[in-house]
This record gives sequence, structure tokens and C-alpha cells, in this order.
Amino acid sequence: MSKLLHEIRQQPEHIRHVMMWLSVTIVFSMVGFVWFRSTQEKFVAMLHPEEYKQLQEERQLARQGGDSPLAGLWNSFGTLRASLGELLKGQSTDLVREKKALDKTQAPAKQLPLSSDKK
Repeated sequence: MSKLLHEIRQQPEHIRHVMMWLSVTIVFSMVGFVWFRSTQEKFVAMLHPEEYKQLQEERQLARQGGDSPLAGLWNSFGTLRASLGELLKGQSTDLVREKKALDKTQAPAKQLPLSSDKK
């Protein structure tokens, strides 16, 4: 570890500044992306409460057991890992896949009334 610190200290100051700001930017981008994904899930829950509640119940039945604090940490890590995987690979999340599966089995959604429909 001391070799690494010594090597870093040997670099010119402008290089150390660039690397520091690059690291800060990457970390804040990852935190912002995870925050955005959790906010998006909350918006989906607000817009479709019945479907979201049904999805949560299905997930709860799939677990079938009490969650320990370590299991909660592991689930949080899994969510972070899925978010980072989606960021890098561009794949859809489980919630979107489950939503598509529900859409296929349920009746079509009602459309919002448009101003042109009003007379």
C-alpha cells in the first residue's frame, strides 16, 4: 500500500488533480444513477399502485421467509448491481420485465382523455 501511495505522490500535481476529479465525477454519476432508478420505481408505484402492489406481493411470496439485516444489505447490493449492469449493458430491469408480463395477461390499459375528446 505504501508503494502505491509513493507512486501516486511522484505524479505531477496536475495529473493528480485530473484523476481526483475523474474519480469524483464517476462516483457521483453512479450515485445519481442509482438515485434516479429508485425514484423511477417510486413513480411507477404511484402511477400504477395496484399492479405495483401485486408485484410486491409476488416478490414477498417468492422469498417466503423473514429478512435479516444482512439479507436486506444483500438485496440492496443486488439492486445496485442491477442498476450498474443496466447502465453498462442497457438491459431492462426486473420491474419492467414483470410489468410487460402483466400487460400481456391483463386487459389493455385505459387511455387518458385528450382535450380534443372534450366537446
